[in-house]
Amino acid sequence: MSDASKSSLFSSDTVKDIFLWRRKKLSLLVLIVATAAWVLLDIYEFNFITAASWAAMVIVSSLFLYGNLFRLFRKEEPNLSGLEVSEQTAIDTAKSLKEMIEGGIRWMFQSSTVERDWFVSLG
Repeated sequence: MSDASKSSLFSSDTVKDIFLWRRKKLSLLVLIVATAAWVLLDIYEFNFITAASWAAMVIVSSLFLYGNLFRLFRKEEPNLSGLEVSEQTAIDTAKSLKEMIEGGIRWMFQSSTVERDWFVSLG
């Protein structure tokens, strides 16, 4: 995707169009995804991590099958260069994840009940 199409897809006008039902297909997609998430989390009582894991498995399996079917039918392989992650993005993501984990650990040990008896919870 070019930068122009990325900016038009995620602009505030797009959000406004979704809420006002100007882009009916996109609005319907948002409604279906929200309803499916509600059904999974509230009705079937799935945990968020379970639903996210299933979604990730479906995406990875679909990409795998998509690539293999193209090779099977001897068609030109799809250009997946847009899925590449730059080294700087990976480093920034790792740093932010590390900061979140360290913040969570700090928060856990700042609690007065955990601070007094932290060795009991370890083992």
